Amino acid sequence: MQSGDTGRPEVIREVVERTAYYDRPVYRRRAPSSARDWREELTALAEQLADPASPVALAHYEHERLDRALQAAREALDRAHPGGLHRRT
Repeated sequence: MQSGDTGRPEVIREVVERTAYYDRPVYRRRAPSSARDWREELTALAEQLADPASPVALAHYEHERLDRALQAAREALDRAHPGGLHRRT
C-alpha cells in the first residue's frame, strides 16, 4: 500500500490484547483429622518453637496470634471433654 504521493508504505499498527489463563494446581495442606494427628502436629510445633533458629521461633510478630489460637483450641477442648478438662482423672 502506498500512502499518498510520498511513495512510502503506509504503516499499520494493531494492538492485540490477550488474556491467558493457566491452570496451576493449588496445593492445600489438609488439617489433621484425628486426635493422634493433632498431637503430632502440636508436638512438631513445640519442637520448632524450642529451636531458636526455626522460622516459627523467629516469627515473633506471629507469636501473639499463635498464642490466641492455642488458647481458643484449649478452651474448645475443655468444652468438648465431658465435664471439662479440670475433671479428668
